[in-house]
Amino acid sequence: MRTARAALPALVLSLALASCDPATTSTAPVPPSASTIDPLVPFSPSPTPFEEITSGFSGDTLTLPTVDGGTIHVTLDTSAIPKDLDAEGLRPFSVYLTVENVGEDPWTGVPGQGARVTDEEGGFNQAEPQPRPGDLHPDPSAFGGSNENLMTEITLEPGEARQGVLLFITGGGNRPVTISVSFDDGATQGAWATSMGPS
Repeated sequence: MRTARAALPALVLSLALASCDPATTSTAPVPPSASTIDPLVPFSPSPTPFEEITSGFSGDTLTLPTVDGGTIHVTLDTSAIPKDLDAEGLRPFSVYLTVENVGEDPWTGVPGQGARVTDEEGGFNQAEPQPRPGDLHPDPSAFGGSNENLMTEITLEPGEARQGVLLFITGGGNRPVTISVSFDDGATQGAWATSMGPS
């Protein structure tokens, strides 16, 4: 028993010395105090590089060629639709887009030419040439939108962007839809998968 008691202090001393040896200490960093870090930083995702895509979802920017060899960026900003059908079972569906000329030359055209909304059963509607004022959202600026009609001809200088609306008169209830546009007479279709529901 005496031998075991004498060995115990020596074992404790050797363990204590080993724990102080830099070669045996943990290399895990000591976390900074809460007052020295921004708690959002560790959980923020890395920035996503911009991709040139021709299809996406609501909020995505598509890169589309023009007839004259230019390039247009077009973003589906948001959409709005009333909750109730009218007496004929129809509802106005407003689609808000931002159109930017990222080419080197001015672009003139009708952004909504050939635009359409297609549902999962294949039914489709083309954009109305001249929306009636009562069919559009009365205050699109509340969500950063504009009721400028994108079914009229506009000119965009290089680097210039415009926001506006396309109006579709649709029937039926809430359902998945695809919104499509083209700037090269349909040779390249840009499309967003989204849903149509009440605002």
